[in-house]
Amino acid sequence: MPFFFVMILLLYLGGNLYIFGRGAHWLGAQPLGWKIVWSIGYWGCALLFLVSFLGRQAKLPLLHTPVLQELGTGWLVFTLYMVLGLLLFDLLKVINIRFNHSFITSLVLTLICLGYGYYHYQHPKVSVVNRVINKPLITGSATSLRVVAVSDLHLGYATDKAK
Repeated sequence: MPFFFVMILLLYLGGNLYIFGRGAHWLGAQPLGWKIVWSIGYWGCALLFLVSFLGRQAKLPLLHTPVLQELGTGWLVFTLYMVLGLLLFDLLKVINIRFNHSFITSLVLTLICLGYGYYHYQHPKVSVVNRVINKPLITGSATSLRVVAVSDLHLGYATDKAK
């Protein structure tokens, strides 16, 4: 089991190094101040994923826990989508299809996908479907039976009782 977690951590770190390197290359001609802001901001966000898991063990105040959880898991998804987008552009480069703005295009598409997904996460689709089954109930005392099905419900600090 520890081997699995070490591999996940190494993949996460590798993906973040890949994105960071591509972003630093994109900022190549910018002043040093922008590169410092990029470095501190990027690695601060990347560490939020680890802090969100460590925060569970440290018993942080309940006020901070949902924020850390959403930002940390959001950064994990950001990392996944950015790596996939950048790898796609790198593969296109291998077959001699050049694209000048691959980093910014991957970033914009990733942010659009994350925004779309977060909106639908906050506003889930609820469907009520009534089905009539013409079979008698097995139990003698019940007159009706209600079945509830829940699909794709993400449990965690961001999903409260009302949701």
